[in-house]
Amino acid sequence: MPQTEVEAIVCLNCDTKNFPSNRTCKQCGASLLRADRPKLLEPCPDCNHLCSRTAVSCPNCGCVLTRAVLPFTNQLSPTRLYCRACNGKASMAPTRVNRFSDIVRVIGGVLVVPSILGMLLAVWMFLGLISAAGSGPSHPSDAYAAGQAIGFGIGLVLIIVIGVGALVSGLVGWLLLQTKKVFKCQQCGFILDRD
Repeated sequence: MPQTEVEAIVCLNCDTKNFPSNRTCKQCGASLLRADRPKLLEPCPDCNHLCSRTAVSCPNCGCVLTRAVLPFTNQLSPTRLYCRACNGKASMAPTRVNRFSDIVRVIGGVLVVPSILGMLLAVWMFLGLISAAGSGPSHPSDAYAAGQAIGFGIGLVLIIVIGVGALVSGLVGWLLLQTKKVFKCQQCGFILDRD
Protein backbone atom coordinates (compact mmCIF):
# COMPACT_ATOMS: atom_id res chain seq x y z
CA MET A 1 0.00 0.00 0.00
CA PRO A 2 1.44 3.38 -0.92
CA GLN A 3 2.32 5.61 2.02
CA THR A 4 0.24 8.76 2.29
CA GLU A 5 1.55 12.02 3.72
CA VAL A 6 -1.23 12.68 6.23
CA GLU A 7 -4.05 10.53 7.57
CA ALA A 8 -7.59 11.46 6.44
CA ILE A 9 -9.92 12.95 9.06
CA VAL A 10 -13.16 11.00 9.46
CA CYS A 11 -16.28 13.01 10.28
CA LEU A 12 -17.82 11.86 13.57
CA ASN A 13 -21.28 12.83 12.32
CA CYS A 14 -21.47 10.96 8.95
CA ASP A 15 -18.20 8.88 8.76
CA THR A 16 -17.05 10.62 5.56
CA LYS A 17 -13.28 10.80 4.96
CA ASN A 18 -12.05 14.38 4.56
CA PHE A 19 -8.76 16.02 3.70
CA PRO A 20 -6.76 17.10 6.78
CA SER A 21 -6.93 20.73 5.59
CA ASN A 22 -10.77 20.77 5.69
CA ARG A 23 -12.36 22.64 8.61
CA THR A 24 -15.83 21.25 7.94
CA CYS A 25 -17.08 17.94 6.54
CA LYS A 26 -17.56 17.99 2.79
CA GLN A 27 -20.67 15.77 3.14
CA CYS A 28 -22.64 17.10 6.14
CA GLY A 29 -20.86 20.37 7.07
CA ALA A 30 -20.02 19.34 10.66
CA SER A 31 -16.90 20.86 12.25
CA LEU A 32 -13.69 18.85 11.86
CA LEU A 33 -11.54 21.04 14.13
CA ARG A 34 -9.85 19.05 16.91
CA ALA A 35 -11.02 21.53 19.58
CA ASP A 36 -14.65 20.87 18.56
CA ARG A 37 -14.25 17.07 18.56
CA PRO A 38 -14.04 14.70 21.52
CA LYS A 39 -10.71 12.86 21.90
CA LEU A 40 -10.64 9.70 19.85
CA LEU A 41 -10.03 6.99 22.42
CA GLU A 42 -10.39 3.23 22.25
CA PRO A 43 -10.46 0.76 25.16
CA CYS A 44 -7.45 -1.49 25.69
CA PRO A 45 -8.36 -5.13 24.87
CA ASP A 46 -6.71 -6.31 28.13
CA CYS A 47 -7.59 -3.77 30.83
CA ASN A 48 -10.26 -1.57 29.13
CA HIS A 49 -8.22 1.57 29.90
CA LEU A 50 -9.05 4.28 27.32
CA CYS A 51 -6.07 4.70 24.97
CA SER A 52 -5.42 7.13 22.11
CA ARG A 53 -5.93 5.73 18.60
CA THR A 54 -2.34 6.68 17.79
CA ALA A 55 -0.87 4.89 20.84
CA VAL A 56 1.35 1.91 20.09
CA SER A 57 0.79 0.35 23.52
CA CYS A 58 -1.54 0.81 26.49
CA PRO A 59 -0.06 3.24 29.07
CA ASN A 60 -1.78 1.28 31.86
CA CYS A 61 -0.82 -2.37 31.18
CA GLY A 62 1.65 -2.13 28.26
CA CYS A 63 -0.43 -4.27 25.87
CA VAL A 64 0.56 -3.71 22.23
CA LEU A 65 -2.50 -2.25 20.48
CA THR A 66 -3.74 -3.50 17.10
CA ARG A 67 -3.87 -1.05 14.20
CA ALA A 68 -1.81 1.58 15.99
CA VAL A 69 -1.19 4.28 13.38
CA LEU A 70 2.02 6.24 13.44
CA PRO A 71 1.47 10.03 13.44
CA PHE A 72 1.28 11.62 9.96
CA THR A 73 1.52 8.31 8.10
CA ASN A 74 -0.78 5.52 7.09
CA GLN A 75 1.77 2.88 8.07
CA LEU A 76 1.12 0.32 10.78
CA SER A 77 3.38 0.26 13.81
CA PRO A 78 6.52 -1.83 13.19
CA THR A 79 6.16 -3.47 16.61
CA ARG A 80 4.56 -6.86 17.15
CA LEU A 81 0.79 -6.72 17.55
CA TYR A 82 -1.73 -8.21 19.97
CA CYS A 83 -3.64 -11.16 18.39
CA ARG A 84 -7.37 -10.88 18.89
CA ALA A 85 -7.96 -14.48 17.72
CA CYS A 86 -5.97 -16.24 20.47
CA ASN A 87 -5.42 -13.27 22.86
CA GLY A 88 -1.65 -13.66 22.47
CA LYS A 89 0.28 -10.59 23.59
CA ALA A 90 2.73 -9.28 21.00
CA SER A 91 2.42 -12.52 19.05
CA MET A 92 1.73 -11.07 15.58
CA ALA A 93 4.83 -10.32 13.53
CA PRO A 94 5.08 -8.73 10.07
CA THR A 95 5.82 -11.26 7.34
CA ARG A 96 5.01 -12.16 3.73
CA VAL A 97 2.78 -15.04 2.57
CA ASN A 98 1.88 -16.40 -0.85
CA ARG A 99 -1.15 -14.80 -2.53
CA PHE A 100 -2.18 -18.10 -4.12
CA SER A 101 -2.10 -21.81 -3.27
CA ASP A 102 0.94 -23.98 -4.00
CA ILE A 103 -0.59 -25.55 -7.13
CA VAL A 104 -1.30 -22.10 -8.62
CA ARG A 105 2.30 -21.07 -7.84
CA VAL A 106 3.56 -24.20 -9.65
CA ILE A 107 1.49 -23.15 -12.68
CA GLY A 108 3.05 -19.66 -12.40
CA GLY A 109 6.53 -21.19 -12.41
CA VAL A 110 5.63 -23.37 -15.40
CA LEU A 111 4.58 -20.21 -17.27
CA VAL A 112 7.58 -18.05 -16.32
CA VAL A 113 10.44 -20.37 -17.35
CA PRO A 114 9.28 -21.10 -20.94
CA SER A 115 8.34 -17.45 -21.43
CA ILE A 116 11.95 -16.41 -20.74
CA LEU A 117 13.13 -18.98 -23.29
CA GLY A 118 10.47 -17.73 -25.74
CA MET A 119 11.69 -14.14 -25.42
CA LEU A 120 15.28 -15.27 -26.03
CA LEU A 121 14.12 -17.26 -29.08
CA ALA A 122 12.28 -14.21 -30.47
CA VAL A 123 15.40 -12.03 -30.07
CA TRP A 124 17.60 -14.70 -31.71
CA MET A 125 15.13 -15.06 -34.62
CA PHE A 126 14.98 -11.27 -35.07
CA LEU A 127 18.78 -11.01 -35.25
CA GLY A 128 18.84 -13.90 -37.76
CA LEU A 129 16.12 -12.26 -39.84
CA ILE A 130 18.02 -8.96 -39.96
CA SER A 131 21.26 -10.66 -40.96
CA ALA A 132 19.46 -12.75 -43.63
CA ALA A 133 17.77 -9.65 -45.08
CA GLY A 134 21.16 -7.98 -45.52
CA SER A 135 22.76 -10.92 -47.30
CA GLY A 136 22.19 -12.08 -50.87
CA PRO A 137 23.35 -11.18 -54.36
CA SER A 138 24.36 -7.60 -55.05
CA HIS A 139 21.90 -7.29 -58.01
CA PRO A 140 18.96 -9.59 -57.18
CA SER A 141 16.27 -10.41 -59.72
CA ASP A 142 12.73 -9.25 -59.20
CA ALA A 143 11.62 -12.77 -58.20
CA TYR A 144 14.43 -13.04 -55.65
CA ALA A 145 13.61 -9.62 -54.15
CA ALA A 146 9.89 -10.51 -53.94
CA GLY A 147 10.66 -13.84 -52.26
CA GLN A 148 13.01 -12.12 -49.82
CA ALA A 149 10.32 -9.52 -48.94
CA ILE A 150 7.66 -12.21 -48.41
CA GLY A 151 10.05 -14.27 -46.26
CA PHE A 152 10.97 -11.20 -44.22
CA GLY A 153 7.25 -10.39 -43.64
CA ILE A 154 6.38 -13.96 -42.58
CA GLY A 155 9.42 -14.11 -40.30
CA LEU A 156 8.57 -10.77 -38.70
CA VAL A 157 4.95 -11.83 -38.00
CA LEU A 158 6.20 -15.11 -36.49
CA ILE A 159 8.69 -13.25 -34.27
CA ILE A 160 5.99 -10.84 -33.05
CA VAL A 161 3.60 -13.72 -32.23
CA ILE A 162 6.27 -15.65 -30.30
CA GLY A 163 7.53 -12.54 -28.48
CA VAL A 164 4.10 -11.24 -27.44
CA GLY A 165 2.95 -14.73 -26.40
CA ALA A 166 6.05 -15.22 -24.29
CA LEU A 167 5.69 -11.77 -22.72
CA VAL A 168 2.02 -12.30 -21.79
CA SER A 169 2.59 -15.77 -20.35
CA GLY A 170 5.58 -14.46 -18.39
CA LEU A 171 3.54 -11.63 -16.87
CA VAL A 172 0.73 -14.02 -15.90
CA GLY A 173 3.24 -16.42 -14.35
CA TRP A 174 4.94 -13.57 -12.45
CA LEU A 175 1.57 -12.42 -11.05
CA LEU A 176 0.81 -15.97 -9.86
CA LEU A 177 4.13 -16.06 -7.96
CA GLN A 178 3.50 -12.83 -5.98
CA THR A 179 3.39 -12.60 -2.17
CA LYS A 180 1.51 -10.20 0.10
CA LYS A 181 2.43 -8.39 3.34
CA VAL A 182 0.60 -9.59 6.45
CA PHE A 183 0.84 -9.80 10.21
CA LYS A 184 0.88 -13.48 11.24
CA CYS A 185 0.32 -14.75 14.78
CA GLN A 186 3.23 -16.93 15.89
CA GLN A 187 0.95 -18.86 18.28
CA CYS A 188 -2.29 -19.60 16.37
CA GLY A 189 -1.40 -18.69 12.74
CA PHE A 190 -4.09 -15.98 12.42
CA ILE A 191 -3.35 -13.65 9.49
CA LEU A 192 -4.17 -9.93 9.32
CA ASP A 193 -3.61 -8.12 6.01
CA ARG A 194 -1.23 -5.14 6.12
CA ASP A 195 -2.63 -3.64 2.89
